[in-house]
Parts: sequence; C-alpha cells; structure tokens
Amino acid sequence: MLTNQFFTRVQLAKILDFKSVGMLQEFEKKGFITPQIKPSKYSLNQALFMMICKELTTFTNLRWRHLNSNFSNEILSHNLLENNLMIIINYIESDTILVSVRKDDDYVKILENHLYYNILNKVSNLDGRENTSVDDIPALLITPDKDRQIMTISLNRIYRKLQYKCTELKINLDEKVPA
Repeated sequence: MLTNQFFTRVQLAKILDFKSVGMLQEFEKKGFITPQIKPSKYSLNQALFMMICKELTTFTNLRWRHLNSNFSNEILSHNLLENNLMIIINYIESDTILVSVRKDDDYVKILENHLYYNILNKVSNLDGRENTSVDDIPALLITPDKDRQIMTISLNRIYRKLQYKCTELKINLDEKVPA
C-alpha cells in the first residue's frame, strides 16, 4: 500500500458504509474533515482517521457529533501509518477527549492478543457466526471508569480493516489514484 494513496469521496463513503457521499460532504461543511486535494480526494491518513471514528461510533457510546474538529485536528496531526497505538480518554462529565498516538510494539502485541481471544469467545457464542464480518470485530479495548472512558485502539487492526474493505470493494491499494 502506498503512503501517498488517495481515495475519492465515493470510495471513502463506500469504505465507511455511508449511504451516500452526502454524509462526507456534511462533515466537510462542519470542518470535521477536508479533502487533502480539492475537490474530493482524501489521503490514506484521512481514510484511517475516518475508520477510527467509525470504530468509535460503532463500539462505544461516542457518536459522530461528539467528534469535533479539535478531535480530528489532533489525530490528523499524526502520521497514523508510522504509529500502531492510539489511546483516547473521554472524560464523561466535561465532554473532554484527550488523544495519544504512538508506536509501542510490545503493548500492541498484548492488545492484539487480548482482542483476538476476546472476540473468539464472543463469536463462538453467537448464532449465525458464519455471517460475522470484519466490521463486527472491534479494534479497540474499552476500559470504563466512573469519570472517564479509556479506549485503546490498535492502529494495525484499523489498517487491516481498511485493507479488507478495499479488497471487498475492489479498490486497488497498489495503484495511486491520480491527484
């Protein structure tokens, strides 16, 4: 996968399972995300960021409205491909969200093992597990607390989810989309 890979608005909307590109355009109007190349080309870093947001809104009590432009600016200031771990602390009473992005191979290995065994136990107890998709498997560990919620995210797993969705949608990650 190329680090200078770009996605069209239509491709990114499909990757995120949005019903239309209008949802991405709404995020643009609110200043949440802006195409890196106008009018509608998103970078790989931005696609990973949106996958992280989708993960948060799917598996936590956070909703898209909680994720504001300060949140997006903080995460997008990092090269997500060069890192493999993200820790988000959501302070419940104040609606404050703190973000830490870093590379920590040892911690990510422990996190990946925990997520792997946790999902094996969960999926093995579900009826219809043959219909389980990559979207049903979380890439984050949630540690609830009285005052805050700590979410530890494997960026490696987010990256693999993106690769899987691109393969499913026949988006070639080895071909650079012309800017």
